[in-house]
Parts: sequence; C-alpha cells; structure tokens
Amino acid sequence: MKRAFITFLLIMIFPLHTQATEVDELKQLVISLNSHIVNLEKRVKHLENLVKVKNINISTSKVTWRKLQRGMSFSQVRNLLGEPKDIDAGYLTYWYYSNKTSTEKVIFSNGKVNSWKEPKN
Repeated sequence: MKRAFITFLLIMIFPLHTQATEVDELKQLVISLNSHIVNLEKRVKHLENLVKVKNINISTSKVTWRKLQRGMSFSQVRNLLGEPKDIDAGYLTYWYYSNKTSTEKVIFSNGKVNSWKEPKN
C-alpha cells in the first residue's frame, strides 16, 4: 500500500516537474526572442537611415529614371530628376544629366518626353 502511494505521488509529481521545466524553457525562449526582435528593430532603423541618406541624390539612380514616362513635361522631368547639367535645344531638346557624351539624357519632342537613356549603373 505504501509503495503504491509513493508510486502514485511520483507519477503525479513528475508531470508537474516536467511542466515547470517546460514553462521555464518557454520563458527563456520568449526572453531570447524579445532580444532578437530588439536587435532586428535596431538594424532596420539603421538601414532605413542609410536609405534616407542615399535618397538625397537619387536623381541618377535607375529607380528614379524608371519612373519616367513618355509624354511627361519639362517640369515633371525636372521634379523627378532635378535640374539637367546641360541642355541642347532644337527640333529635339536634349537634357543631359552628366555630360553630353554620357548615356544619361532625356530627349523631348514638342515639349514632351520622347525617349531617354538611363544610367548604366
């Protein structure tokens, strides 16, 4: 009888001990995950700040150039890419964004974007 009672107690206590251990492990896991989240948030904030700094001179980036559309006006292009470094006006108007021999230019026909050549990089 005594042995059966002890066995019964062991069976009852062992699961409680196992549950307590699992709870402690879960608490440690939550603490670890929180720490990882804090570190990831710091890294994201740092990367966002880097992107903001790079976007100051975004006019030469391919992303910005790829927002160009045929039919845009001079002012729309100026708002998107900024002031050109050089302009050749005639039947077609060429806006150069580095120098006349580079590929970075916007070509206008009748005051509207006809075509362009974006930066290679």
